[in-house]
Amino acid sequence: MTVKVFDELKIKEKENRKLIILQIAEEILHENCIEDVTIRNVALKAGLSTGAIYMYFASKEELLLSMLIKNLKTLHSELETLKEIDDPAKVLKAMALAYRNYFINYGKYIDIFRHLTDKEGPEAIGQDHKEELHNTVGSILKFIEEMAAGEEIKKYTGGIPPGRLVPMVWSIVQGVSQVTLSTTSGKAFGFDFDQVIDDFIDLVFLKPKKI
Repeated sequence: MTVKVFDELKIKEKENRKLIILQIAEEILHENCIEDVTIRNVALKAGLSTGAIYMYFASKEELLLSMLIKNLKTLHSELETLKEIDDPAKVLKAMALAYRNYFINYGKYIDIFRHLTDKEGPEAIGQDHKEELHNTVGSILKFIEEMAAGEEIKKYTGGIPPGRLVPMVWSIVQGVSQVTLSTTSGKAFGFDFDQVIDDFIDLVFLKPKKI
């Protein structure tokens, strides 16, 4: 076995161990709450020492951020499959549903943009993690911009540049998620994610706007 092949195997083994640790952290999150996702608890469930966990994640914050990045990448992969759909209303609905699933599992626990904008936090986060988060979110926003640049949707946007539509779409989907999914307020006031999104889509695509 050459040194190069041996090094590649070591890298792959390290990545596999990192994924297993992330999976265990996710299990703790869903079985309990975000406060229970600690380096100590993850180490106990993994049958490892805390020092072994620190070999892969410098802090709890970095562990949580890695969970977020992993699942944002999954969200992006799901969004990429929507490029074959020609109907912009169907794309918007499918995108909203994909985000809903992500938000229920991870988004309501961890604020993406706080991590993108905070220069300092209670715990250190490596620059490589920050850059990976920035690039992952950027790829999702780019998808939204490309969707907004489609010829079919231009009939409904009144000539607003696609780049300016990105924060609108993101804010609406995230805002609806916050109101209907993150607390009991959605049920208390009769709000339903699917209904709100359907109503919004009906409003947007009611009739073409003059450009």
